[in-house]
Amino acid sequence: MELRRTAATITARETHRSGRNAASEKGHCSAESYPGNIIVLRLQLCPYTATVNRSRSRDKLCLSRGVHNVSAAVGGSARSPCLRPTTSRTSASGVVSERTVRLQVETQRRECHSAWRLLLQQVGGRELCRVAKNDYNDFDWFNFESLGFWFPWSMVLLVVTAVCFSYVSVLTLLAVCLLSEGQKLYLHWSHKVLMAVTLIFSVGAVVVLSSMWGDEWTTTLLSFQVTAPYLHVGGVLLMTLLAWPIAMHFFRINRRVLRGAIMVVYVVILSRLYMLPMGFYSPCIKDKSTLGRAPALIGHRGAPMLAPENTLMSFEKAVETGSDGLETDVTVSYDGVPFLMHDDTLQRTTDVHRVFPNMSDLPAAMFTWAELERLNAGAWFLKHSPFGSAGSLGADERQRAGNQSVCSLQAFLQLAARTERLVIFDLYRPPAGHPYRHTWVQRVLQVINGSSIPSSQVLWLPSDFRAQVQEMDPDLQQTSGGRLPLEELQSNHIVRMNLHYTSLSAELVKDYAVVNISTNLYVISQPWLYSLAWCNGVHSVTTNAPQLLSTMNAPLFLMSPEEYTLMWSLTDVFSLLLIIVIFIFHCWRERGHTSYSANRTTPESCMYSKFRTETGDIWSISSTSSLPEKTLNLATPQKSDICV
Repeated sequence: MELRRTAATITARETHRSGRNAASEKGHCSAESYPGNIIVLRLQLCPYTATVNRSRSRDKLCLSRGVHNVSAAVGGSARSPCLRPTTSRTSASGVVSERTVRLQVETQRRECHSAWRLLLQQVGGRELCRVAKNDYNDFDWFNFESLGFWFPWSMVLLVVTAVCFSYVSVLTLLAVCLLSEGQKLYLHWSHKVLMAVTLIFSVGAVVVLSSMWGDEWTTTLLSFQVTAPYLHVGGVLLMTLLAWPIAMHFFRINRRVLRGAIMVVYVVILSRLYMLPMGFYSPCIKDKSTLGRAPALIGHRGAPMLAPENTLMSFEKAVETGSDGLETDVTVSYDGVPFLMHDDTLQRTTDVHRVFPNMSDLPAAMFTWAELERLNAGAWFLKHSPFGSAGSLGADERQRAGNQSVCSLQAFLQLAARTERLVIFDLYRPPAGHPYRHTWVQRVLQVINGSSIPSSQVLWLPSDFRAQVQEMDPDLQQTSGGRLPLEELQSNHIVRMNLHYTSLSAELVKDYAVVNISTNLYVISQPWLYSLAWCNGVHSVTTNAPQLLSTMNAPLFLMSPEEYTLMWSLTDVFSLLLIIVIFIFHCWRERGHTSYSANRTTPESCMYSKFRTETGDIWSISSTSSLPEKTLNLATPQKSDICV
């Protein structure tokens, strides 16, 4: 770095005369004359010297750690590899105690470590939000049940997390840049407050979400089976980049214990990162020839991102986007008409507040079909846009979506029969006092048998009265929603399993396939999760996004074992070689090979800086030494160019 020449009252003759006398002092000062009135002054000064800079608003203490081996030549400009010049004026020079310097260094280190801890916390929160994107709608629906009104809380959480992560990332990046340049961290009080608030928010959010939504940690672990290879490469790249500031500070620290601690921590983390792929498992690391067919798609309540859920428009959209099956929820009305409704009440997906203001809190099953036909089941979709996709609809589609009504099971089955799609549904028992509370299963079977859909297209999921249902209609595909022993599944004539995606494992799928039981997972809407199901050999998935998953021609990540081994091996070797080069470079630079006198031998392996001894000039000081505290008597300086 360029250092401005500071004013001093030392003349060339005084400098030359004082050279021999200073040699007997502990500072080891010597001077040599050269032609052209050039004087080279060599100083080995004591550490922790300081100058006090007065800024416009307050005095600012600027330190140069342990001055050591300063050289100067007339007409030369001082350079330092670790200090940046400033323009503040010097009012005094003095000595700062070693304790003061250590306190400031410790404060700087604590601020840096706090920033890194907060960044790691935010990275964890951001990763949780990213993988939880598959279940955002479930999170909003859970809050709706708890609070009684619909609001996109998942979007609020995502925005807040993104803002906090960006803020902490910027602060951490600035801290690393300043430390790399040898600058001291001056963190404004407002940033300290915001960092504390961000930390409290992050910890609180993780604790609350873990207690209320603990399954997402399983989702996070599943995501590593797809993202771990990329995370490994990113981690190696990050550790390689960090080698530059770590190596620079490593060779400037003279305390062996601290140097050893830094190196041990860095080497341990780096070695563990290098060996991480050896213990990594992913079903997507396999030969491409062993990859099976893509899982069939079953539209969850139709295509709820493109139309109001459980409406005819939604199921038609699902068919248009390539769904192989349709999933819904069935409730029996008060007068015995099965209809499609997921919630216990009509408040979220209809305008029951407007049509029946005194009955809005009643269970949906307590309404007659004539009353249900009066309700609008599509306007809420345009108003709340549960998936944030309603705005992408065209004018005609928006008008059509806004005029949707409650759909009956009969109309749903007719659509499935016409398009030759499989159907699967949850069947809710009516509440107490309902005329069909004890005969709701038989009523639904009557509607199925009275429609044109073949029974073989119906995946019968309800577990109530399963034996009787099978006797009444043996062509129904018996489907289980829970993990049971294989013997029990076979005795109940189960041909398909309908499980939550957190149960995903290749062994489970293979065990069921051995006894001719196919596997369906719900609800999978993200490409990475669909890729994982594909690699595990899952037969079908229930999804909110058939329009997205139907466009995938291959898993997002698929690599043969040989290709993956070659990839991570080359990554580790290249990183290791680059880190070695970085450490060698900093070792070579810190030994003085970049100084102005590369062809001169410097005693005691000292590094020198240049200064000019004209009238009114004094040198600026820099060093990497950590010798005991001493006092240096110089002429009163006028300017200081160093501020760490």
